[in-house]
Amino acid sequence: MLDRRLQSIFDLVEPCECCVDIGCDHGYLALQLLVQHKAKSVVAADMRELPLKSAQDTFSENHVTEGISFVLSDGIASVNENLDAAVIAGMGVDNVKKIITQDLLRFRKMKQVIVQVNKNTEEMRRWMINQGFEIEAEKMSYIRYYYTVVRYRYTETKNSYSDFEYRFGPLLLREKPPILVEYLEKTLAYQMELLNKLKSKPQKYKATEKLIKCLKQEVDKETTV
Repeated sequence: MLDRRLQSIFDLVEPCECCVDIGCDHGYLALQLLVQHKAKSVVAADMRELPLKSAQDTFSENHVTEGISFVLSDGIASVNENLDAAVIAGMGVDNVKKIITQDLLRFRKMKQVIVQVNKNTEEMRRWMINQGFEIEAEKMSYIRYYYTVVRYRYTETKNSYSDFEYRFGPLLLREKPPILVEYLEKTLAYQMELLNKLKSKPQKYKATEKLIKCLKQEVDKETTV
């Protein structure tokens, strides 16, 4: 039932008491978290009635009625359950920031906050680190586009990462899954093509040159193994 993107999110969720799926859409992820015993209970939350109804239909069709709550809510504002895990996926960075900011203390108390933004994962990483969260795990998937899901936990410590690590993921760079290597190679090819068009823009040219150097170093590490 889960596509590759949702499966990568599911894989990063650690066993928990109560997980909220924010922006639950059809409820596929929420259902699997419950029936595969990743969570003892699940809250499917959405700020729109139509996707929440779709989630309810998904659970009905699968005859699952225990351990699930459906809540019409902007983020977790209307969620009363005691949450120890949250999934926020398939949204833009600004929406995720808003959701977390308006209930920051509750998110900081959770054991895991799993985030997958559709674009600007680098910006999301920087913002979460600035809020005192630490990166615990990262995973990539590909369905027409590359998606990255990150599991965070509040630690109060602000680790320092390089610009390259913020962009591509410090743990992904350490673990080097094949999908990351593929993504690095494609990014390198694109940046090298782009470089020729930036000769009249010295600052962008220099920044792109630096990125290309870092990408080559990472790709060369794999080809020499």
